Amino acid sequence: MLVSFLYNILTIGIIVAILLISRYYSKKKNDKNSIEVLNQLTSSIYEAFITQNPFSHEKSTKYINISVTSDEILDLIEKVKNWDFKNTTEAILSLKFALETADSKLREFENLLILANNISPSHSLEWLNLTHELRLFADEYKNYEQFSSSNDSVSLESLKTKEYKNLNKKEQYLNTLQTRFIMFLYVTIQWKDLCCNSNY
Repeated sequence: MLVSFLYNILTIGIIVAILLISRYYSKKKNDKNSIEVLNQLTSSIYEAFITQNPFSHEKSTKYINISVTSDEILDLIEKVKNWDFKNTTEAILSLKFALETADSKLREFENLLILANNISPSHSLEWLNLTHELRLFADEYKNYEQFSSSNDSVSLESLKTKEYKNLNKKEQYLNTLQTRFIMFLYVTIQWKDLCCNSNY
């Protein structure tokens, strides 16, 4: 009788352990897949910046296949910090395409908070921070529209010239874009480091 009771307890314990282990590895797999999706989305902004593809803002996140490390992002931050907008067409074009993509992808960042939330509270908080910085960057797109459509201003591509009376305001705008983009890159590193430390 006692042997049978102990056998039943042991059997139940084994079954519970198997279920818990199965549930654990199932969650780890789902979390890993979620991280891959979220990383693809963050990479879309980086890709738009470095490729200068004018159609980056139209590219589906599904087809973002660029892999970026924290060290590569740090290198890009140093590069962006040292750009002279008055003499570098590359800088202006890169910021323009990154800005357009940020504006296009912002809703996706907001909607995918649920994925980060399902991973852990820490991932949720870091994703909120990332989305916040992206929103600040994307909000500047409205200012770009005003610059490019108003009668007394010019397109973003033309801001590098010195032939306009409002050059200081335009330089300030470019400096704001630069700062917003750099801040987004910094929080992207924080996000990636969190995922790395979580073994995803």
